[in-house]
Amino acid sequence: MLPISTQPSKAILAQLDAVESSEQLQQQAKAIHDRGDWINALALLEAGRDRFPGESEITQQIQAYRLEWDQQSLMLQNQLLLIELRRLVDSLPLLEQLAEGAPGNQLLKTRILIWRSYLESKIADLNVCVRQLEQVNPWLARRCLRMAHRIEPDTANEEILQGLNRRILAIEQNAKRRAAERTQRIRAGRVEELLAAAEEERQQGALVEAKAKVDEALREDPHNFEAHSQLVDLQQRLQQQAEVLSRLGDRLYRSQQTGAAVAVWEAALRLDPERKAVEDRIQRARTVLQKLDAIRTSTEAPPGPAIQAPAE
Repeated sequence: MLPISTQPSKAILAQLDAVESSEQLQQQAKAIHDRGDWINALALLEAGRDRFPGESEITQQIQAYRLEWDQQSLMLQNQLLLIELRRLVDSLPLLEQLAEGAPGNQLLKTRILIWRSYLESKIADLNVCVRQLEQVNPWLARRCLRMAHRIEPDTANEEILQGLNRRILAIEQNAKRRAAERTQRIRAGRVEELLAAAEEERQQGALVEAKAKVDEALREDPHNFEAHSQLVDLQQRLQQQAEVLSRLGDRLYRSQQTGAAVAVWEAALRLDPERKAVEDRIQRARTVLQKLDAIRTSTEAPPGPAIQAPAE
């Protein structure tokens, strides 16, 4: 592993001077660690360990961060190894083509031998990568195994590869399941909030607004029993109110209060948009209003200029 220096800087020592408790020390170290700065997080903890002796939680935090750094450095080293080897493996066929075109060029032949020897010497490192990372990072372990197989094909690698593939598949399926469960929890919370808000709107008499929230809850969870129950109740209430308004509109229309009747019918239609008969009444009433307006306009028009008889 790459060693990590934890010599505290002046900035770290200044932070330590402001620390008043071991809990505050651990919180500051965690904040630094969460920014990806393992070195300063460890430096702060190790400098603070002498200030708060006997605090086992500080020691545990140091050990956890060091383990994280060891794993991170291991992955970085193997990623660098793969980048280097991929370049050589991809370039070797081109070098061999050059050598075929210049069979007398000993420099090219020597270079090919050196590259092949170097690649073969790295198979052991790649196998170590597989063993060290198959649990913590099976994706990188699989890349190491495939690179070793490219350098020197080995039938034994196939069984190891199948094991890595099964582990990766299990991890990915588990991640999908957790993501689905998290999405479901969020959706369930959202539905619960919508239904609670809908119930509050219903109690205040805002039935249209309540139904809109229930409809949204059902879009989130179409099979929610409580949402369906609330929807049925709200639809019945809206239909009852719409029926009352529809009859009121009819009475206003019969008493020749056409404009008021249209306004009441429109209110009924907002409560129950499926009332086609009410919609038809509104259209007929509007036609009547338009004719009345036309008659009123014609009767209120000023008389035209008088026509004078021509002079004889």
